[in-house]
Amino acid sequence: MKIRQENKNIIFHSEKKYQIYKEQDTHPLFEGSGQWSIEDNDRFVYRIEEDGNTRYYANPLLENTHILNFRDIGGYETQDHKQVRYNCFYRSGAIVSDEEGLSYIKQLNIQSVLDFRSHGEMEHLKDAQLGWEYYPIGAIKEIGELQGNFDFQSLLGQVKPEELTSYLLKIYKQLPFHNNAYKKMFSLLLEEKVPLLFHCSAGKDRTGVASYLILKTLGVDEKTIMQDYLASNFYRAKENKQIGVKAGALKEQVLYLMMVHEECLQASMDEIKKRYPDFNTYLFKEYGIDQDKLEFLRKRYLY
Repeated sequence: MKIRQENKNIIFHSEKKYQIYKEQDTHPLFEGSGQWSIEDNDRFVYRIEEDGNTRYYANPLLENTHILNFRDIGGYETQDHKQVRYNCFYRSGAIVSDEEGLSYIKQLNIQSVLDFRSHGEMEHLKDAQLGWEYYPIGAIKEIGELQGNFDFQSLLGQVKPEELTSYLLKIYKQLPFHNNAYKKMFSLLLEEKVPLLFHCSAGKDRTGVASYLILKTLGVDEKTIMQDYLASNFYRAKENKQIGVKAGALKEQVLYLMMVHEECLQASMDEIKKRYPDFNTYLFKEYGIDQDKLEFLRKRYLY
């Protein structure tokens, strides 16, 4: 089965016979072989039955929220051929939208929101509050004089351009350890307080590492996780281009900060491997997740 997304259209194709259902329906939308497409304006989760196997698909991008880079990290296949459940984990930038977007977000029935931004970032751009449990826990500790601020204005004002790369790598190496924000994230997963929305300012760095930790815990391989991380460059491309135009002489530095880079997330991955013999030991030492809790998480959040 091949599936591709073209704007609002989802196109399915297989030479074998298959059936497409909306996730909980019993009557198929399509039954046959070859190509079938559907205009998916409301973003449904589709169940695909083929050769006795079941898989699920939904557009990862929730454009109707009107929030840049608002994505569902469900659907990824694990190394034992299961899938991460849709509509459990959302990642985004700051929750600031118009009335139509907020109305759509309300329909997602989000139970918990983790805001990884610093206090200064939160005050500058306040999150909408739509009846969920809100946890403002900065994910970055004080580093030099920045005091955890990670918006690009603070960085450009206090970090020399030639030091940006080394500074970002330092941040990424620090993020996975002794981090109260990520500890709260795993606590919420164990308490099943989902759907969970986690975010920072641009939805790419602190949020990207959080996505890595969730997906790795559920058994997704690191190559796939890296693809999810780098997808922020695709989903933010138009916005980043506009920001670059406004940046003038600082365009190169600003664009570097507004994009994600493989070496950054790799630095987080490598630092975990450097400090711990394996990822399961890391989960136990940092978050108290033993084998029983790990099995619970996978049973709860995988198809």
